[in-house]
Amino acid sequence: MRIKDFFKGKISEILENYESTKFDEDEFKYAKLIYDLVKWFHYINCDENENLYIINEFNKDSIEKIMLDELNPLVIARLYTYLYQTFNDGKYNNAIKAAENYLISFSTVDDYEIKCSCVNKIINISNTFRQTKYDNTIKKCLKELLGIEREEHNAYDLHIIQSCYKYGVIDYAECIEYCINKMQDSHSKKGHISDKYFEFAIEVNNDALKNNKISKDEHNLKQKELYILKAKLNEKFADNLNLPIQKSYYYEIAMRSLKKAGINPYSEKFINLREKLELNQSKIKENMYVFKEEVDLSKYLQGLSE
Repeated sequence: MRIKDFFKGKISEILENYESTKFDEDEFKYAKLIYDLVKWFHYINCDENENLYIINEFNKDSIEKIMLDELNPLVIARLYTYLYQTFNDGKYNNAIKAAENYLISFSTVDDYEIKCSCVNKIINISNTFRQTKYDNTIKKCLKELLGIEREEHNAYDLHIIQSCYKYGVIDYAECIEYCINKMQDSHSKKGHISDKYFEFAIEVNNDALKNNKISKDEHNLKQKELYILKAKLNEKFADNLNLPIQKSYYYEIAMRSLKKAGINPYSEKFINLREKLELNQSKIKENMYVFKEEVDLSKYLQGLSE
């Protein structure tokens, strides 16, 4: 079926019958795009009776005409993203139009997550097309996001700090300090620490050594500090848990972290932590049922049948 015939119907019919409709192979991608426009933005080009205006030719130019001025920049950016990800024709131009509209959206919306999403999209487009024209703009956006004080944290925070380091918005020392603060903040609010920030701090520390930003001694000292901090936070978290099996899990993490930090296994701190671990492991064993004698199930089953 040709898409220009299918999309003459009512919106309700389009939404109901799309999945089972067989389109011409060379038009399927265009049909998918038009369907998404109808599904998510079905007020586009429709009359009071929910009929789509007839579009004579479904091609890139006609699809772009559907993007009316009433659509906000974020919607337009997403539509151009769909275009450049789906069609080879005009791929680069559509990606640039998407990036420009993401930039407009960033400057017009107040929502932190939407701002982060817009910057990430611009970064992805720049990386995909090996484009540097937006680098200065990206830096300005990242600085703005970094300056927003927030109490709640989510995955975007990690993405933003990673990008800030990559684009030189913050240096090695600032990045490490940010990650440490996030680890401590996560512990104070949730109890446990965020391993993602710890892993990124280790990565940044290794990167700084690789690029001769710090000496080997500075690298080793910072790595030791990070592992000691990880051990300390995990031990504190374990202390406040109730179940022995959970406590043992985090004590083991703390033990491994102290080993990574090069702490003497005969030091008082190491011995105290080992005693905590052994105590909880003994409690786990006490709560386990161990059957030493074989159970004769045949006699049991015979008793049920009688």
